[in-house]
Amino acid sequence: MNPQTLHVAQLGAAPDDSGIWQITLNRPDVMNAMNTALFTELRAAVRELSANAAVRVLVLTGAGTRAFSVGGDLKERNGMSDETWRAQHQLIEESFLAVKDFPVPVVAAVEGHAHGGGLELSNLSGYFIVVLLLVVCGLIHASNRVDRRETSMDIEATRAKLGVAIAEQERLKLELAT
Repeated sequence: MNPQTLHVAQLGAAPDDSGIWQITLNRPDVMNAMNTALFTELRAAVRELSANAAVRVLVLTGAGTRAFSVGGDLKERNGMSDETWRAQHQLIEESFLAVKDFPVPVVAAVEGHAHGGGLELSNLSGYFIVVLLLVVCGLIHASNRVDRRETSMDIEATRAKLGVAIAEQERLKLELAT
């Protein structure tokens, strides 16, 4: 894998056994707008990582501080034929389904704007870590803490808002991820 619009890396002090992988949307000059190349690389990266039994958590994030992703690259779409657009739409669905069906927890680390397809991508993850800008879309668990214990406490604190069943499900997912 030699991505141009993504950066894929294993995180942690001991990379051999951390099990934490990060995919960074890497188009900060256009607020990580998602084009055909990015979707192609995202689909390939997620499929490759899903086959790796050592992966315990996948973190999705965007390069830069302005946006997680503003969604589709409308400049690219402007010149597309209907046939090309349909092919891209199929690629988008395959990419997003690969994230949705990922075998271990997926965390969206959202810093800055998340619009359109960028918001959809972040919603496909099981967890949100919102760094600067809260994403307004239904009930979202937002935290600026990465520490699992603090995040677990945040989930417990939001139990009344999310409902007992949802908070319990999220707590169990966090325990399974460690």
